[in-house]
Amino acid sequence: MKALVLVYKKIWLKKESFGTSIVHNTLITNWILFFLTIGVLLSLRLAFSMRLEFDETGVVSGYSHLIYTSVLWLLIFGKIISSPEILYGYPMLEKRISHYKIEKKPINSIWITSDPEISNLQDTILQRSIDEKIEPYLNDIDGLTLGNYPFRDLKYSIKELSKDLNIPTSHLSYIFKYHCKISFVEFKNYVKINDAIALINDGYLDTKTFEALSMKIGFNSYNSFYKSFKKYTNCAPKDYLSNKARTSSTNVLKPIK
Repeated sequence: MKALVLVYKKIWLKKESFGTSIVHNTLITNWILFFLTIGVLLSLRLAFSMRLEFDETGVVSGYSHLIYTSVLWLLIFGKIISSPEILYGYPMLEKRISHYKIEKKPINSIWITSDPEISNLQDTILQRSIDEKIEPYLNDIDGLTLGNYPFRDLKYSIKELSKDLNIPTSHLSYIFKYHCKISFVEFKNYVKINDAIALINDGYLDTKTFEALSMKIGFNSYNSFYKSFKKYTNCAPKDYLSNKARTSSTNVLKPIK
């Protein structure tokens, strides 16, 4: 029953977002039911094998191979029915890896790739384990945050970023402590302003207000948006819009020192 609930929430309930047809969804549903049936039968076989493994005297009866085989196949079928990219194929896989294919330029000006000076023992241990992963980590952070706009959600935290990137939270905390010129909170605002500039350049304000823009990119008020915009661009949003109309400027984010 729990397996059915899990599959329903994680796969069937979200199938409309995978870009698949009704026929495709029907085929996948039938396959999931088949795998679940096999899983139930394997579970029964596993229980039966474990019951026979020991006779009344506690001596091994020679059914160990049945237990190992059942556990192995249960793991295989469990992985299949819990992996949307396996069941839905290319549409889901494309969605999963989309942030690695972003064509936008990374925001290199805020990252520090050189080895930091660390005195903290715990951070020194972390450095040894993630030193060779720093640049891939930075590319992944750029790809996800610039391409998928996660910070438009006010509640999006470093833990959620960790989950989406499949990077340990401790590693992300280390990166923002030693390899970023600004904190994670400031990084969120910096990315939001980058998002705002892109929307302005695409004509978002032709039909929308600055207040609507601030809400869209993840600020809870125009005032907080205004402060961050001026902090990272050295000009007010309305001044940037006026200047853009005159000069066709595409980016005014100032380098972080």
